[in-house]
Amino acid sequence: MTDGRTTHKPYSTTSHYTCSLTLPDDETTHITITTKSTGVAFASSAQDALAQTITSNEYSKSSYASYILRYVRDQLLTIDVDDADLIYTCLLYTSPSPRDRG
Repeated sequence: MTDGRTTHKPYSTTSHYTCSLTLPDDETTHITITTKSTGVAFASSAQDALAQTITSNEYSKSSYASYILRYVRDQLLTIDVDDADLIYTCLLYTSPSPRDRG
């Protein structure tokens, strides 16, 4: 979009978000939600578009986290458990450890 008065043009942007929380009164359950949004920044350069996106994300961080959590709350009963991924992380160690065997 150049009209002779400006050198700004549209740049496509994609922001990735991760919202993490630990359930109150249950210190062992940690929930992580990842999502992304796309948009357009009108900027004079790619670096300017990146700077605009970073600034915008900083100002909207808490409101976007609130939006994600409200959405999950409102949709919770419609989520099909078969569509959810459950990832197990296991720490396996030997006893005594190899470094203790001398």
